Amino acid sequence: MRNKKVILFIFTVFLVIGFSGTGLFAQMPPLEKYQGPIKPGLVITKDNWDQYLPELKKLLPPSKLIYNEFGVKEGGITIPIVEYSKKYPGVSSAWREASLKHQGTASIDPKTQELLNWQGGNPFPHPKNASELLWNSYTLYNRTAGGHDDHRFYAAFNLFDKNRYQKRFTWINQERRYLNRVEMPPFGNLEPYTKDGIVFKGTIMITEPQDVRGFILLRHKFWSMTKPDDVFSYIPALKRIRRLTGGDLTDPLLGSDAIPDDFQVWQQKITPEQTCRMVAQREMFYPQFTSGWMEENPDMRPKYDMKKTGVGFPEKLEIRPVWIWEVSMNNPDYVYSKRVLYTNAVPLEETPGSFMIFWGENYDQAGRLWRSNGYLALGVNPLGFHHLFGYLFADALKSHYSLMDGYSSIHSKKEFYEYLPLDEGKALTIQGLLREAR
Repeated sequence: MRNKKVILFIFTVFLVIGFSGTGLFAQMPPLEKYQGPIKPGLVITKDNWDQYLPELKKLLPPSKLIYNEFGVKEGGITIPIVEYSKKYPGVSSAWREASLKHQGTASIDPKTQELLNWQGGNPFPHPKNASELLWNSYTLYNRTAGGHDDHRFYAAFNLFDKNRYQKRFTWINQERRYLNRVEMPPFGNLEPYTKDGIVFKGTIMITEPQDVRGFILLRHKFWSMTKPDDVFSYIPALKRIRRLTGGDLTDPLLGSDAIPDDFQVWQQKITPEQTCRMVAQREMFYPQFTSGWMEENPDMRPKYDMKKTGVGFPEKLEIRPVWIWEVSMNNPDYVYSKRVLYTNAVPLEETPGSFMIFWGENYDQAGRLWRSNGYLALGVNPLGFHHLFGYLFADALKSHYSLMDGYSSIHSKKEFYEYLPLDEGKALTIQGLLREAR
């Protein structure tokens, strides 16, 4: 009888810990290598799409497969498959050094899932479970693809109903991280964090079209897992500042498919009720990096021509290891039931190692694939800072797309040294942005 109780106890622990994605039995899955016929040098076109479709299903997230098929067949783009490049860093050298220097110091509270004693860099350079991968990948603490200490980004949002162009708007997006800064001055922990617990400030200012020019969104995120974000918007037509509620963070921005919680794939606040689990580690398609400064390498930025290819964006894809994992919201009042996330799985010590989430798929409370978003093209400067050139927000239920075409001051040598580090009064306050808008 005693043996039966012991066996039952062990089995119960296996269920509770193993499926939570955080315990002893939730080991990281082994790499599933791709063995199929798709190789570097192949170009995917509308003529061979159906031929390679069974293989493409293995290499692309489901929502990305839908988008790429649409772009190839309707937009007329082609997708070159290129060699997996190990030339370009996945993170800045300062971030990698901080990650390795402080490994072993951070931990996760088993009850609240809070990150403890984080000193800088990725807190778990060699993640052992989904919870550690979550904290490595979370875009507000990670430093990849725009999540650097500071950034300034310009983009045009082109909205499409299937392949029918509807409208566009342009914006300037600026962000600053206040905790464990190692990439650019001021270094360390800044006063907004030490005084008020703020770890992030981000702003968006619309510059076109004229009727919404000067619309501003300002977001403050706090270290505390139980303190909601402070979010404000300035509405030019009313000439007033409005405080937004949690529901506003899941409303599409200006008729697009982008919601603030989906920026950089996943900017939703981490909360104690969320749980995560590993799905697989698999070789999959990943957007190719280009490198340099735009002034010295004009071909660094892909040539997107909306009149020629519509919603189809020029991509080059390589095959590399990818983590696939899920975050369940466990909150019936939230807009999504879960997120399925795709993260670079190249080890941090290797080039291009990082924990960058490059694609995300979001399911509604009925379990249907709804919104997805992620990176289409990326560029890294000679200092190891990288950012996007192309990004997609998609609504699978409506076949609606918001295609973002832009560049960052990280890509421009002139702007990198002119705008970064950011001037907080100009870039991260509504008053400063209003002066720039005027």
